[in-house]
Amino acid sequence: NPYVPLEVDGDWGRGTTRALQHCLKEKYNAWGISAPLVVDGLEGENTYRALQRVLNQEGNYNLREDGIAGPATKRALQHYLRVRVDGIWGAATNRALQTRLNNDSF
Repeated sequence: NPYVPLEVDGDWGRGTTRALQHCLKEKYNAWGISAPLVVDGLEGENTYRALQRVLNQEGNYNLREDGIAGPATKRALQHYLRVRVDGIWGAATNRALQTRLNNDSF
C-alpha cells in the first residue's frame, strides 16, 4: 500500500481517506454501484458505499449500501475494529482504522 504509514493520530484527513480507498479498491475490489471507487482522498458516497460493502462481506452486518456513513455504518465499523461501539466516528475509531490500514489488515 503506497499510502502508508499513516500517522496514527486519530485525525481523519486525506491521507487516511486515500489509504482506505486504496484498501477497499485494491484488496476488496469494492467498486461503487454507479462508478468505480477513485483513490483521490476525497470522502464521498462511493467511498462509504465501498466501506459498507466490505463490512457486509467481512462481518455480515446487513448494512444498507447507500453511501451514507450513518449510525449503523459507524457502529458496524467500530464493532469490526473492536473499539467502543457508540455510533460516533471519533479519534478512537480513526486511530484503530489508521492502525489497521498501516498493517494492511483491514
